[in-house]
Amino acid sequence: MKIQSVRIRNFRTLKDVTIPFDSVTTFIGPNGAGKSTVLRALDWFFNGKPGSLTEKDCSFGATDEDIEVQVTFADLTEKDREALGKYAPEGVVTFTAWKRRSPDGADVLSANAKGFPAFNAIKAAGGVTAKKDLYATLRRERPELDLPAANTGPAVEQAMTTWEAAHTDQLLDAPEALQTNFFGFNSGGKMSGLFDFVLVTADLRASEESIDGKASIIGRILERSIDRTAADEAIAEIVAESRAKQQQVYEEKFKEQLGTITTQLNEVVTTYAPGRAITVSPAEVELKAPRTTFDVAVLDGTTETAVERQGHGFQRTLLISALQLLAQSGAASAEGVICLAIEEPELFQHPIQAQTFAKVLRSLAEDTGKRIQVTYATHSPYFLEARHFHQVRRLTRSTDEIPVVTVHFATVEDVKARLHGTVNRTEF
Repeated sequence: MKIQSVRIRNFRTLKDVTIPFDSVTTFIGPNGAGKSTVLRALDWFFNGKPGSLTEKDCSFGATDEDIEVQVTFADLTEKDREALGKYAPEGVVTFTAWKRRSPDGADVLSANAKGFPAFNAIKAAGGVTAKKDLYATLRRERPELDLPAANTGPAVEQAMTTWEAAHTDQLLDAPEALQTNFFGFNSGGKMSGLFDFVLVTADLRASEESIDGKASIIGRILERSIDRTAADEAIAEIVAESRAKQQQVYEEKFKEQLGTITTQLNEVVTTYAPGRAITVSPAEVELKAPRTTFDVAVLDGTTETAVERQGHGFQRTLLISALQLLAQSGAASAEGVICLAIEEPELFQHPIQAQTFAKVLRSLAEDTGKRIQVTYATHSPYFLEARHFHQVRRLTRSTDEIPVVTVHFATVEDVKARLHGTVNRTEF
């Protein structure tokens, strides 16, 4: 699945914006317009830890309102449907999820945070018969909804889910009793393996992303490219053998001495507590098998140096190379979609190198076999292509006391209509 559209409410400079996404989505606009804020809102949706936002992230002091990011996905695969279950049944072409931070600081990532009000009573009904009766009554009383017939409990649920997926503009906040933290503990379960959002910020250090960890770019590349299972199992066996041998050494070296101490102590203990005895023996050896990890270093000439010892330009080049490799990894299509989100991809790059990077990102996104989606915020003309004008999103910010951010974009149909109108005016 890929992002089709995003709605962001009450997040920093973004009071309420809705943005369509494409295979490549380019954000342009003046400094402070909110380009990077869109990317960071998405990063919070996909990767944000509970409590990572505060009241200061509310838009212009609106601390009594929810922060909300709504993401609608399209191009659902069978794997996506299997993982999403009843929220993406056959016949539903999109899937929408909401992440909210309530005024009390609680975070919830849910697939049913919103719903069609007329369905609430049906969803809350306790039995299958009640659900069917209420649904039939709604069909009869509201024919304009064009609801399909449904004769079983699961069919009623699917019919409502399908209708809501096709009419997200009519959905309102669902009652709390009907909402679920759909994605499970720490908001990660359902999206794992389906959609991987990788944000590269302008201040991101290549040294941090070169550490072999689950969240780093290098770590994700290694996880997709290298199977550590066999090595980890072999190391675990070695550790187990070492633990047994260490215990054996303790037994051999201390058994006689500890036996003597045990006997002597028990001779005294039994005089105070008859019927009880103690034993002194070597403690169980605490050895834990380490996870296989890898280091990344830079060979500068004949000298090996740490990544952080290199200049900004080289570090950014390393990040770009790692992103490209992550997107090109053979496991990408099997593991789900990767969305590369980059803040100022031209940063610290020579113009020719920036131009090359733009072409690489474009080729990756247009290769349907890779299942890559790309979005970036840029000030560089190298990342703007006239033939892909419909993928550009221009953000502007008003000069009002409470500024309003507006998203501008044009579709191919818009341009055709304007050209047609211009021709007519010329003729007249």
